[in-house]
Amino acid sequence: MEREADFFNSLKKLNLEVPFRDKDLIVVNEGLKPCCRMIINDSKIDGLKKFCDEHGLSFEKSEHKVIGITDSGKAGWSTRDVKVRPETLKGGHWYCYISKKKGVAAEAKKAEESGDNDEFGKILGYPECCRKTFLAKSGVFKDNVLTTLNETRQDPPYSFYNNFVAQYFGFSLLSHFPCSFNCVKSARLAESYLKALETYSSGLARQFVEFQKSSILFTEHDGVFMIEDFSLRNKILAYDSSKIRGTVENEIFTSLTEGDNIKILGKNNVIIRRGEKAIRELSGLDVGMMVFG
Repeated sequence: MEREADFFNSLKKLNLEVPFRDKDLIVVNEGLKPCCRMIINDSKIDGLKKFCDEHGLSFEKSEHKVIGITDSGKAGWSTRDVKVRPETLKGGHWYCYISKKKGVAAEAKKAEESGDNDEFGKILGYPECCRKTFLAKSGVFKDNVLTTLNETRQDPPYSFYNNFVAQYFGFSLLSHFPCSFNCVKSARLAESYLKALETYSSGLARQFVEFQKSSILFTEHDGVFMIEDFSLRNKILAYDSSKIRGTVENEIFTSLTEGDNIKILGKNNVIIRRGEKAIRELSGLDVGMMVFG
């Protein structure tokens, strides 16, 4: 436990801003994930490199900086980056590759820079089924959340271990897009990551579970909304309107706070209601309703 405490205390001092970055470094340190890739700005690079040196982790930095193309309504989140030159310009971020085993971080950097997405995903420890789906479906939607939802054949609730959509709020056990929300291989990875987190910080592990066991109303352009306290019965999701989080506070957010249940007509069609009274209907391929438990 002393080793874990020392690692976690050093990690907290890094202040990497979002908890899933801390999680990535923990599971890499435990050997559960071969390598992770982070997007880090200039102010954090030296500290991260020093941290890796002190804890015996291999560190590689990309040859170029990137600037994220911000997605509308997603709290500054970006699903696409573009290279910027020269690297001396202010702003932008670096790709950082970190591994426990020597040489793996360099392999990940090489694979990504060569554009070999399958090899890159393999080095990062992503399941083959998820890599295949990503390569086949990438680009169908701007964001792969809806791809994963459309590939999920079972009815909700879905495995909370696979709730990577919680990343929009800083928490996700997974760092990849699972092929479906009931992907067994992804869920097993996430479960092993959670057990490692519990060893390092039971408090942080509890936070991850709280966010993972949520319902999420996702839109491609108009925000992502998390419902933390809910029950699902006969495709009616009843919730506590005080337990709503949103990447934006817009008309959809207001409708959710005014309502107390969501009638789920399908994956891409919901009605926000108060009692039996409809407040707002959302439908279309750019909308997704996900319930995790």
